[in-house]
Amino acid sequence: MSVDLVKKNALTVIEEASNINARYGFDNLSKNLLETQKTVNNFKINAPLIGLFSAGKSSILNKYFDKENLLPTGIEAKTSVACEFVYDSEEYLEVVSDKNESSRKSIAELKDLTIENCSFVRMHLNNNKLADLKDITIVDMPGLDSGYEKHNKAIKNYINSASYFIIIMDIENGTIKKSLLDFLKELDLYSLNFGFILSKYEQKDDSDIENIIK
Repeated sequence: MSVDLVKKNALTVIEEASNINARYGFDNLSKNLLETQKTVNNFKINAPLIGLFSAGKSSILNKYFDKENLLPTGIEAKTSVACEFVYDSEEYLEVVSDKNESSRKSIAELKDLTIENCSFVRMHLNNNKLADLKDITIVDMPGLDSGYEKHNKAIKNYINSASYFIIIMDIENGTIKKSLLDFLKELDLYSLNFGFILSKYEQKDDSDIENIIK
């Protein structure tokens, strides 16, 4: 069942409940129904991209959005923050603090942000691929092995809200490292779905790639 259909069914139920409530006038219920309607309208599936530090997540997203220098690559772990991508006719960076306060910056300023001065960022892009995704939010996550507790906290937060994880694995590793395997076990514990993308495959021979996939 598509997200559109689920939202449509939920909004139909809310409308029916609102019509019934209009006859009996429960004020508190009216407020709750309006809040629920807003929640349904704004609902999106979170799909975080996650992997070890320098696995190639940013390079893959730059290629996907067809913007070569959209996300900085080869950065230090402390400058890596969770980045959500949303469609917008105007392009800018929405920086959200630990107190859930937001400020507006240019996308070019992303490279200057650190985990010490923001909780996460939301990148607004006028991009056809984001427009097509519609009800899905792609999230570029910090590396699993960055060594920063704030990164671990951010990753834990998305475990509670994500519907599907996209695991980026550097094919040069040749196998799944323990830190990534431990994370996959945690996803399995919560019955969360995930899939793999192998990065940097051009650095291996075809026979090696086949063995690594197996």
